[in-house]
Amino acid sequence: MSKTPNKNIKVLSLFTGIGGLDLGFEKAGFDVVATLEWNKDCCNTLRANKESFFSNNTKIIEADITKIEPSEIYDGKIDFFIGGPPCQTFSAIGRRAGGASGRLDDRGNLFKHYCRLIRHYQPRGFMFENVRGILSSNHGQDWQDILKEFSALGYELKYRILDTAGYGVAQHRERVILVGQKFQNSFLFPRPTHGPDSKNNKPFTSASDVLRNVEHTEDEKSLFNKNGKYDDLLGQIPPGLNYLFLTEEMGHPNPKFAWRSKFSDFLYKAHPDTPVKTIVASMGRYSGPFHWDGRKLSIGELLRLQGFPDGYSLAGGRTSKIKQIGNSVVPQFSYPLALAVKQTIFSDKKTNVELLEDSTLLSIDKRKGVKARGTRSRRITAKQNQRSIFDVQTPSPIVPIVRLESARFFFGYQTREKIKLEKLKTSDAEFSLDLKLRNGIIEINLSNLQSNRVQMNRDAEIEMSLNSSTLGGIRKLRLNSDWYETSRPFVLWDAVNIAIATVSPFPSIHELYGHFTEPNPKFNILTFMVSNSREPVSQLLLWMSDVRNTMGTQSLSVLENMGFDVKNERELLKSLRDMRIDLRTNLTNKRIGKGEFRVCYPYTLPIDKRTFVTINK
Repeated sequence: MSKTPNKNIKVLSLFTGIGGLDLGFEKAGFDVVATLEWNKDCCNTLRANKESFFSNNTKIIEADITKIEPSEIYDGKIDFFIGGPPCQTFSAIGRRAGGASGRLDDRGNLFKHYCRLIRHYQPRGFMFENVRGILSSNHGQDWQDILKEFSALGYELKYRILDTAGYGVAQHRERVILVGQKFQNSFLFPRPTHGPDSKNNKPFTSASDVLRNVEHTEDEKSLFNKNGKYDDLLGQIPPGLNYLFLTEEMGHPNPKFAWRSKFSDFLYKAHPDTPVKTIVASMGRYSGPFHWDGRKLSIGELLRLQGFPDGYSLAGGRTSKIKQIGNSVVPQFSYPLALAVKQTIFSDKKTNVELLEDSTLLSIDKRKGVKARGTRSRRITAKQNQRSIFDVQTPSPIVPIVRLESARFFFGYQTREKIKLEKLKTSDAEFSLDLKLRNGIIEINLSNLQSNRVQMNRDAEIEMSLNSSTLGGIRKLRLNSDWYETSRPFVLWDAVNIAIATVSPFPSIHELYGHFTEPNPKFNILTFMVSNSREPVSQLLLWMSDVRNTMGTQSLSVLENMGFDVKNERELLKSLRDMRIDLRTNLTNKRIGKGEFRVCYPYTLPIDKRTFVTINK
């Protein structure tokens, strides 16, 4: 990326990250005089690339924006601001966790320091970048508050949702771009150069085109997952699809997951002929995009897909590098934005980028509806085509459902997080589980093998109706137990999960329910009965078993009436989570009102499921 001499429009970059916005503005001929970023690895990345990609006089400041004064940043006139405060509080991940906290989280208020510095420098304009979710955070109130604060500074505001794929990037990445400007010139956004909104309907850039001849700094063999729980499933998924391929709704004869039970990047495999889905900052073992060959993408490939120039080096380890990439603005996207700023706000006659009139509507919002309808139609088409896919394209992926007429298991808990299941009785076996399948009914008998234990309560019964087509003729499940203990109610549901995994392709009842934000239960709990029914935990379990009680927030007085001590909310959360009851309050998500709670599932979580929300200090 060549440097442009004689730059005279001074730009201050806030929340710089690794310089995605800065690269575009530098290329467009702006002078980025200073960058402000608090993350050490990001700052080291900026320093490592300064000589090749930034102005020699760019000042790289490693500091907290909430604690720095303008005199420490730049002593002089600033013409334009660029930056995007951290987006995690407005992101899809936050919404799937039970509701994005937005400005209720301190990070959601960092834009106020953006405003503070604008108020001091009085630039001619600014560009603010964030995720699409910021528009709907807290029912849209957060965005209205943000607009109000910027408007109060005397700026005319315009914003649009734009997709980076529309600008030649091999990645669909939707972002809100807000531009404020003063004086007589009115900003216009650049017209997309690719896709349905481009002038000539130019095709999107494909992943394979961008990744051609990429240089890897990692051994490709090390990028293949091995010996993990879902590693073998990745090979079954065709390019362009994700875990949804392995659901009942998509016609899979041996489904593994509930519909909409995972994030869209879970087991997502890129397609070589299309742009990839959004690259995120926090990638777990099974977070895509994976390469269509079934391996993780290398850092070099991720940089290419994120629109960074070859030779751009990153500081830190692989996890840090992925985070830096996933949090960055796409330089290939910021460049046309910078040109539009130069052409409109600064009246540069030499710049000639095609612009969008304010009245021009883009297809991006329509595409959301089309995508949803397309997913539904794919479910129908997939059911028709899955047989040929399995028979021809995928080598031996399907294990037929083995429905045992009877089985016996012995199990115990090495820790609360680890269960040991055996077919033969061992010295550490605590429970026996007798399973019979007959006349479409799964019958489960759970017995305690250590009946001499003290403080032990007895008797439990669960009856459920099942309505999954994958289960064939199985329409009911009954569990009877001669054991029940209020401190470990999850044992009952573990027995149910063992039975489900024995007679079906589903590893637990969780896959027959879905994610709590979009539940699609394929069962109904008809009976939930335990002895010691007056105990608070017992009352809560019975209350939970009515799925309607898990569909929204409730007053903490509901728990108090059951006998729980709601005054010590933190201890209540910890104790119930120790029982694998997924209880959430304002301490885990600030979207939940103070004095309210939500139980997310009508059962205790399976032993291998962990919620990623934390209890705030």
